[in-house]
Amino acid sequence: MKKVFFTSVVVLSVLVSCGPSKEDYKQSALEMCDCMKEKNVENEELKALNIDMTDANYAVCALEMAEKKGVNPVAKEFADAIANNCPDLKEAHAKYVKTAKKMAK
Repeated sequence: MKKVFFTSVVVLSVLVSCGPSKEDYKQSALEMCDCMKEKNVENEELKALNIDMTDANYAVCALEMAEKKGVNPVAKEFADAIANNCPDLKEAHAKYVKTAKKMAK
């Protein structure tokens, strides 16, 4: 799982120089919502076994958004877009950002 986070941080550092618009962040946040919904459906059996894949799923979805949309998932603009469009992911996003920043040090 640390490899996923580390890979995300490396990809993000390359993408930081790009300047996505507010609309780009909004669309990415909406796609993030969809990605997490799909992952949650895929992991229903694991939930029954009391295994929570939220953090890992969020990292995978964030990496996909960075690659496909060119947004920086640790940017404040993305956090704002998540809060406005997918408030149920706000906590998962905060944990992701915290972990990504630790990995970047």
